[in-house]
Amino acid sequence: ALGLRVERLNFYNFQLEGEVNSTALAQLTALRYLEFGSNKLEGAMPDIGHACNLEEYWTYNNLFSGQAPASIGLMSNLVSAFIGINALTGLLPPYGDPTLGYQLPNIRRLHIDNNLLSGELPASLGELKELRYIPYYGCRFEGQLPDSLGQLTNLIKFEGYDNFLTGTIPPSIGELRSLERFDV
Repeated sequence: ALGLRVERLNFYNFQLEGEVNSTALAQLTALRYLEFGSNKLEGAMPDIGHACNLEEYWTYNNLFSGQAPASIGLMSNLVSAFIGINALTGLLPPYGDPTLGYQLPNIRRLHIDNNLLSGELPASLGELKELRYIPYYGCRFEGQLPDSLGQLTNLIKFEGYDNFLTGTIPPSIGELRSLERFDV
């Protein structure tokens, strides 16, 4: 019954070490805010697929490795995901792709910077209509920026320097009225 009442867990800078027990977290079904930032946690990033009420997910500045959790894409109430400054590898899941069940209608911040993520940025990012901030600098992304980024009419800051991007900037980026900073 305790899991039904816990809405906020904040372990910021507790000097925690080791792996996070996702099974224990699964009991916290009312969780709205989860903060593990600035610790020494390692292994797979916690699976948060159970936390349908989660609005804030902070795991930055740890030692998490492996794939970026696909379960982030299932969090319909998620507003902010700060998963940067870890050792996440592989492709970024296509978080905005509704054909895969991913719906992030409220996501405003998707911080994936300073990881070992690679491949191309998924075109489905353009489906995240509320996205305002997407720092993805210091990764290993390559290829061209997807044209769909021009659909992010609420985008304020897009930081993608220190990657391996090629090609031209989609012309539609120049028409984003909210855009204040665009670094590639």
